[in-house]
Amino acid sequence: MKIVDIFAVVEGSLYAAQFGEELNEFEKLRRNWQDAEFVKNYFEQRTTSLRYFHISLEEGQSKVLEESEGLFNRILKTAQGKTKLDLDAIFRPLNDNEFAITDFQKSKYKEYFFRIYAVRVDKNLYVISGGGIKLVKTMQEDTDLTKELIKIECLRNYLIEQSLYE
Repeated sequence: MKIVDIFAVVEGSLYAAQFGEELNEFEKLRRNWQDAEFVKNYFEQRTTSLRYFHISLEEGQSKVLEESEGLFNRILKTAQGKTKLDLDAIFRPLNDNEFAITDFQKSKYKEYFFRIYAVRVDKNLYVISGGGIKLVKTMQEDTDLTKELIKIECLRNYLIEQSLYE
């Protein structure tokens, strides 16, 4: 997996990686989660996983389409300093057994079944590696979320390598 570039979503606080696709990961998630056809296909492929949240196919689709824009707006407002919280308050370590916040830490922002994955570079400075709709207990149970684990590790290694040369 190759990182093509890193784009500023909010200069100085929130960035997003681009992995050889036309959009950076923040814009890709935003586009996909607000595309009714994408969301419908996603949930149709995971009807058995919907049981984890005890919701129907239609309820899941509706929730994603209705709430994803608010999710992105909350992240942007936080990154811009327009809320009482900062990015370190909304992103948590990816590993639920990690409690200390460290540089180059794999992190997640979670809200209901939405997940946005990022690497914490420094205090209130994150680079988004991707995200997903988590309908399972562990990421390893879903092929798309397993790819997100690979992407976040790739981004983390890339950022560490880049910091060594600066």
